[in-house]
Amino acid sequence: MAFTGTDIKTKALINLMDDGTRWSDATLISFINDCLEEMVVIEPMVGINIAVVQLAVGVVQSSGGYKLIDVMCNCTSGGLEKQAVIKLNKPTVEFTNPTWATARARNTTKFFMPSTEIPAEFFVYPPSDGTGYVKLKRASFVSPITALANTVSVGDQYKQAIVDYVCYKAYKQDTDTVNRQKASEYYQDFLSKLQIASGQPRTQG
Repeated sequence: MAFTGTDIKTKALINLMDDGTRWSDATLISFINDCLEEMVVIEPMVGINIAVVQLAVGVVQSSGGYKLIDVMCNCTSGGLEKQAVIKLNKPTVEFTNPTWATARARNTTKFFMPSTEIPAEFFVYPPSDGTGYVKLKRASFVSPITALANTVSVGDQYKQAIVDYVCYKAYKQDTDTVNRQKASEYYQDFLSKLQIASGQPRTQG
């Protein structure tokens, strides 16, 4: 069942023991949007989607999202799947074939190498002639809400994690020592529930 920003506000204000006068709707919306962005950074699975991307000329490519997860296959512009694409390690390729980036450009990709510096980018071999397409998995930032009545565009399993994050942000604004401790506790709860909701139970360290 989909939920809205209002649903988050209702549960958060109960936890905060607030009657709705201390934190404005605009502030709560900003808390929710901050959470949506941080969720994808911490657990890219939150924003995972499959997309058809036209390759640029050359070897450097962009997934069009926040982070590349996988390049699945070559495809048509309409998404009809074609030849699979194999993942390789860039340093290994450079060691075995130093001139790989200057090979003849083609419209079919055989291999891809994730960038270790820019999460959204990857490299292809042979170089692309700019006419080919690939189907890939990527993590994208979730659309922000602009009003509390908006539906929050993540699965229901993340609802309580967002509530905890809003409480964390609210208590973090307070200079009171007790409330700042509560902020820390809510943030730890947020991390735990986020990772459990993403299918990756948090390990204690």
